[in-house]
Amino acid sequence: MAKKKQSQNDKIEEFEKQIKKLQESLESLKKERAPEEEVEPPKKKVAKKRSTPSKEEKKKEIAKPEKPPETKEEVVKPAVPAAPGEARKRWLRFERMVGERWLVWVGAIIVAAGVGIFLKYAFERGWVNEYARIAMGVAAGGLLIWFAEYLFRRKFNALAQGISGLGLIIFYLTFFTAYHFYHMFSVWWAFGI
Repeated sequence: MAKKKQSQNDKIEEFEKQIKKLQESLESLKKERAPEEEVEPPKKKVAKKRSTPSKEEKKKEIAKPEKPPETKEEVVKPAVPAAPGEARKRWLRFERMVGERWLVWVGAIIVAAGVGIFLKYAFERGWVNEYARIAMGVAAGGLLIWFAEYLFRRKFNALAQGISGLGLIIFYLTFFTAYHFYHMFSVWWAFGI
């Protein structure tokens, strides 16, 4: 145990001697080196508010030829990163567009497909006759378009567009079915509607 403490103490003393030698050599290097003029770092240019220049200042600016930059520091301009708030605003605009528009339209299409599948199933089972089917389609389409107009007046533009599109899809499918499958209309009436 005593040997370990002695060896550790010896190592510590050796390290201290090495540190002192390094410090002395560093100081001697500093003394040998000739004192140089301290170079000041280039000052950052601060943008000043420009007041409207007088006529004399305008003449001086026109008369002065532009001198080329003398050093590399003047030529190289640091890139100005975009403001962190700008990227966030772009992301929020994209998120809003997806949430308000794309998902509304996807939802409208999914609801239309679901209603269509349910009605197909109900029609195959014979739960509803042909005239009642067409009446249900016209009523559903009209109700959705009325609801879309209500939402549009309340400034829910994106939602109103989606629901209005859903109502028009239901109208189209209703009149197409009435013409093509049930032969309730002639070609001209179906086209006109």
